[in-house]
Amino acid sequence: MLILGLATLLRWPTLEFSFIEDDTLLIVENTQVKNPAYLLELLGSDYFHRDDLELPVTGVGYYRPLTKISFLLDSLLHGTRAYGFHLTNLLLHLLTLLSLFFLARELRFSPIALALTGLFFAVHPLHSEPIAIITARSDLFLGLTLILALALDLHEKRTGSQTSRIGAILAGAAAMLSKESGVMTPFLLLLSAMLVQRYTFRQALRTVFPHFLVLGAYVLLRFGFLDIGFRATVVWSAEQFGKDLFLFWQNLTYSIVKSFLPIHLPLLNCSAFLVPDPRPHLTSILAALLAPLMVITLIWKLFRQGRWLFLLAFLLTPLLPLVATTAISGQEDLPTFFFEDRWLYPSSAAACLLLGLLADTLLARPRRRILRHLYLGLSLVLLMTWTSMSLTRNTIFENDENLDRIAMNQYRFLAEIFPGDARLRFEAAVATAALLEDGETIPRMEALLQEQPCHLGLLNSLAARHYRRGNFSAAAELYRRSLEPSSGPRPGSILIRDEDYRHRGERHFFLGLSLLRLARIDESAKELRAALRHGYRPGYAELYLGLIAADRGSVVEASAHLERAASVDPTCLDCRRQAGLALARLGVPSAGAILDSVLAEYPKNSPEAAELRSALAIDRTE
Repeated sequence: MLILGLATLLRWPTLEFSFIEDDTLLIVENTQVKNPAYLLELLGSDYFHRDDLELPVTGVGYYRPLTKISFLLDSLLHGTRAYGFHLTNLLLHLLTLLSLFFLARELRFSPIALALTGLFFAVHPLHSEPIAIITARSDLFLGLTLILALALDLHEKRTGSQTSRIGAILAGAAAMLSKESGVMTPFLLLLSAMLVQRYTFRQALRTVFPHFLVLGAYVLLRFGFLDIGFRATVVWSAEQFGKDLFLFWQNLTYSIVKSFLPIHLPLLNCSAFLVPDPRPHLTSILAALLAPLMVITLIWKLFRQGRWLFLLAFLLTPLLPLVATTAISGQEDLPTFFFEDRWLYPSSAAACLLLGLLADTLLARPRRRILRHLYLGLSLVLLMTWTSMSLTRNTIFENDENLDRIAMNQYRFLAEIFPGDARLRFEAAVATAALLEDGETIPRMEALLQEQPCHLGLLNSLAARHYRRGNFSAAAELYRRSLEPSSGPRPGSILIRDEDYRHRGERHFFLGLSLLRLARIDESAKELRAALRHGYRPGYAELYLGLIAADRGSVVEASAHLERAASVDPTCLDCRRQAGLALARLGVPSAGAILDSVLAEYPKNSPEAAELRSALAIDRTE
């Protein structure tokens, strides 16, 4: 209970965090995860699929229905408050910690090894990202279900419990429905039966055969009925095979090192980048010295035992994106060096189990007092280091501004390390100009734009600044340039990528508003409709189209747009309020119901509530 309390206390600040990264696309702007009527659609569609838009987003080849259903349940329970979504992530993490205790007990860990395993997992710095980013929940689900499947399978083999057998099968199925990497579950169970239970290959295969049947059903469902994935054309060549093999070993090394060494080194995308001049902390240096020593000792001590092979295999679980996520979703490229922390969530559990297993090995030999005391001392230092790092890393994911600042400092630091790399130097200059606001920001960005006229990040950032300052003519010109096709390269930046569907809609939207302020009505309506097709701020896009139609005297068209503005995005209270007021001015019968529903969500003494009551009184009088 104390360890659970520590884990809760350490991650409690994340409950106050906002929606960040893909949370906006998959939750905030996604009406499908807010309406139970879309349940079957969520069960049978790609993770990024959205057909609630005029131009649907078809997805990227990910099938993670369990995660999407959890978003729906959170929306029904908590509405649009980020607090409830973060609370679910925290609860999943605590359940994973309990499952890890269960697995360690089935592996016959001593009480002190159990406690150390739990403590290491409770304070592991890599957990900040998957807990704080709501859409990283698929990794939390994967870690929980994978550990639970392994623990229940070992329990069933030890006790013969049929309940545990069924539970292991269900947990394995849930792992596959959480993330593509879950397809590894039957293979890990096979390895567990051979290395932990000492079964022969034939005996082990017989015991885990139901899990392979579940895997077959998953493959049949996904590719036979739903057709999710395999959209890329794979061309086999010796050169590509060599590249993939190199990336595999690169990521293999990186995942193991980072699971044991989540330190403040600049190339590891850590909290050191929250400051402009990142340098390794003293605690990082201590961790860098002691963790390899612990790992080397572990391998040396456990070489003849066999159990460590199973745990090392568990440690390699994030590499399945190289084989499973990449192959199953049909993506052409393997992940590169910058491994996401969230992918390492199951591996961090294996690292903690290995450190606990090392405690079992050393503490079981009373003659080795020096080693015992050394291990306990190093463990204490490691726990203190990881706790400090977790507290620091939590702040990274509080909002998107922190993430942007980290990216800016990464580019600046890398530009210092590699002064001959022109691209890194240019991106560092772009990041600095975009994120450090002062009187020279716009001139600096305009000078950089002279060097690379097609740089999307620059065009978008500069256009946004002109728009905020009321220079709508310059903003419209820059937004239009960012949307024009170009025969040359169009480099992105840390702020925007050309392939990002939602950001393209953003440029159409603000181009439309800029043109509206310039009284270029027809062009504005065209751009707002394009923003709608891309799904960007559908409530506001419909609202402005309705107001344009009303000014033209087209009451029917205006009513249709305004009614959609009031319903397309329930989270946009301002859209619904303005749409209701506009409908009331047009005398549309539906205005009263819309105004009533919006009024209930405003404080009674607010100016908006007074305006709504006045409009309702006029509407009912008429």
